[in-house]
Amino acid sequence: MTLSITAVEGTSCSTLKLLMPTIEWHAISIPQHSGYPICKTGNIFMRHSGFSLIELLVTIAIVAILTSLAMPQYAQYVQRGRRTDALDTIQRLMDAQERYYATNAKYTLKLSDVGFSASTPGGYYSLGLSKCGTKTESQCIEVTATALGDQKSDGNIVFNTAGKRERNGKPL
Repeated sequence: MTLSITAVEGTSCSTLKLLMPTIEWHAISIPQHSGYPICKTGNIFMRHSGFSLIELLVTIAIVAILTSLAMPQYAQYVQRGRRTDALDTIQRLMDAQERYYATNAKYTLKLSDVGFSASTPGGYYSLGLSKCGTKTESQCIEVTATALGDQKSDGNIVFNTAGKRERNGKPL
């Protein structure tokens, strides 16, 4: 009778020989589907099935490390996406202001006059309209998108009809 035993992780054929000295061993390492070598003593094969506790713990540790590295990048990606939604909303609001100006010869300080609500569609920015410094409504209007909640760290966005485009006081 011949016997083949698959070595478990960290166990070599020589270790198995010490555990079962009465079996005649012919140590031949043959790669198997499980990734472990087989110590061949004949033609009956026993395969290691399943995972050891160490393998599972190592896998969990690797996944935890990769997750901890990926989460900050993912958070930045989400912030950029929300900012893009706010920029799109601001641009549509500026376009609506220009249409209002073409009809009324002045800009409006009411969002409802141009068909907008007080926040972006996702609710991560609140929108506000104001005059540009000392200029009148017929000269310049400023749109401010104030970041809310998780988006606060991304900062506020300011556009005006004179061409100003800023986020956190820095040009876009």
